[in-house]
Amino acid sequence: MKLSLSALFLAACGLVHTTPTPRAAKPPRFFLIGDSTVAVNGGWGDGLLSYLKNPAEGDNRGVSGSTTVSWKSSGRWDTLLKDVGAAKSEFEPVVTIQFGHNDQKVMQLDEFHSNLVNIGNDIKKAGGTPIFITSLTRRTFSGGEVVQNLKDWAAETISAATDVGAQHLELNKASTDYVNAIGSQNADFYNWGPGDRTHLNPPGEIVFGRMVVDLLLENRGDFSAYFDSNEALSEKIKNGDEFGQYPPGARPGAKIWGPIQGRDIDEEDDSKFEDSESAENSVAVVNPEGGNEEDEVASDQFDLERYLNIGHLEIDES
Repeated sequence: MKLSLSALFLAACGLVHTTPTPRAAKPPRFFLIGDSTVAVNGGWGDGLLSYLKNPAEGDNRGVSGSTTVSWKSSGRWDTLLKDVGAAKSEFEPVVTIQFGHNDQKVMQLDEFHSNLVNIGNDIKKAGGTPIFITSLTRRTFSGGEVVQNLKDWAAETISAATDVGAQHLELNKASTDYVNAIGSQNADFYNWGPGDRTHLNPPGEIVFGRMVVDLLLENRGDFSAYFDSNEALSEKIKNGDEFGQYPPGARPGAKIWGPIQGRDIDEEDDSKFEDSESAENSVAVVNPEGGNEEDEVASDQFDLERYLNIGHLEIDES
């Protein structure tokens, strides 16, 4: 292909610009629904919301232990549809839908599929935009690779999105690929507690929340103006890089978050997190001589920026 002299001149002068990404007509208003791998204290939801910029809004309505059936109980469903309807004059109401971890224990795939289709269609009728998200992977390894025990449920989520005419984000694939890339030992640095390879500690929330943001913006580039970027973190996720020479936060004197001792968590049992919103957060200070020294502190004092070695959040140390 030959370029004209004028085109070459403009390029040399830096006057050739790419077409800017169009901005959504209305700012998004996110409603995140799902199980504990979305919810506050253990899921990626708050990580995603931490990147939101005004005037976009959002809240995390993930419920620990929930399924496509149980989440709709206790008035939650009616409240969601009402809130979607109320938001649509000022915002584009976007409802992200991620289930599967608990559904696989209590129902067949065809019922799961049907439930998702009904959820998506009802959200559309209420004036919202449903976006289906395949389940965050568990970080359990066998033979050097992640055990993909949510793959069939992810496939049904994609199929349901197609039936609804909605977009989907392949978080199951993206998170599986990333966890395989960093390996079992590094993946354990995101565990909620010892042996819990399902739920996320705060650094995990930020990393996998960023992963969901990046997947979302691949589909909805018009939302990019409403999210803070973190190119360094996005690049590390894309390349399958772990965070630094030491395990995240495991440098002498650094703080690592998590229920350090005595928490009996079955990594396959999401229902253990029914009361996760009221769970106490404990922090350990890494002892250079070995061992952990427990130190109870407020969760907002957790040194996320130091833990990830990437500047993103401004932590209130007051």
